[in-house]
Amino acid sequence: MRRIQSRLKKLNRLFPAKPSTAPEEHIREMAVKHLSDEDLMVLRRLILSRQAGRPVLEVTERESRALEAHQSAFAEEAARAGYTLTTVRSR
Repeated sequence: MRRIQSRLKKLNRLFPAKPSTAPEEHIREMAVKHLSDEDLMVLRRLILSRQAGRPVLEVTERESRALEAHQSAFAEEAARAGYTLTTVRSR
């Protein structure tokens, strides 16, 4: 029995448990998997632009579609997980 326990301890040290993520993070990760490569690239450019301090004054039609796709995928994953958007965003 001790031998099994020592092996389990060694395995636990080698493969530590991944901390659970907040529901919103998990939902966001799942939503991103539903987006097309093109949508991801458009969203990436928007994020990098904002991080660089360049305000986005006008969103192009393509950017708008990518943002809508992300919001739709997020809402779909939130519903699949049993959340409403208000309960997920209020956390």
